[in-house]
Amino acid sequence: SYSSNLIKNVVEYINTNYKEPLTLSYISKKFYVNSSYLSREFSKKMNISLLKYIKKVKIYNLSRELLLHGNLESLWRQYGFRSYNTYLRDFKNIMHMSPKNFINQNPINQVNKKIGQHELYKCLQQILHLIKSE
Repeated sequence: SYSSNLIKNVVEYINTNYKEPLTLSYISKKFYVNSSYLSREFSKKMNISLLKYIKKVKIYNLSRELLLHGNLESLWRQYGFRSYNTYLRDFKNIMHMSPKNFINQNPINQVNKKIGQHELYKCLQQILHLIKSE
């Protein structure tokens, strides 16, 4: 259906362009669709609001970079957050800890900074599993 294809395309767009300052307004214009309709259909099909989905995708990808590179002060800017406080709030809401605690508590950082993508992916999956089971 139209709405299923729309949501699939929006998800792909977000997953590819997560470093952009994505908003409901921006995405609805990009896909030539009413923002209320997009918001409603996205929530219905994905069981999460569009804005929450955007935040989660940004934070999950940003957390991967944090594990690889440590706490880069300007990293939040590269992900399109309007301010450091917004980034910090969203990170804490999604990961249930500050970026600094996330880095310090992660065993990968103590083992080896130059890990492979596969190990990193496994580690992030474990972290996400822990977060979901809370």
